[in-house]
Amino acid sequence: RTWDQLGLERVATASFADFDPATGVLRIASAGHTAPILVVSETASVVDVDPTPPLGAPASPATNWMGELAVGDTMVFYTDGLVEDRYRDVEDGIHRLVRTAMSAPVTDAAELADRLLTCIPDDDRSDDVALLVVRRTG
Repeated sequence: RTWDQLGLERVATASFADFDPATGVLRIASAGHTAPILVVSETASVVDVDPTPPLGAPASPATNWMGELAVGDTMVFYTDGLVEDRYRDVEDGIHRLVRTAMSAPVTDAAELADRLLTCIPDDDRSDDVALLVVRRTG
């Protein structure tokens, strides 16, 4: 019912990242998307990206998060289907994702992705899930 009030045909969230592998400099902007998770050694934390409204909503200037991905660090981008469902709050799901990323550090991006996918309850895969794990190697 709210689509008519918004006057929009469609909206979508998105994360945009620009990474320089030579220097490790990373810029991220968010259009209403869940913030990525930075995994450093045995710690993981949500990146403090200030999101703008989703794509399709009235435009506003984007704010870039800038940081550095050091050799060995990993950045995890994901859709909300990985962290929320009708039974689980998005914040609870993000905390679970962070805990899972820290629970048993791995040096292989594919292995970490497999581990993070366990955050989805087997009995409810009602939303799409996309996961991108980027690890800076030497």
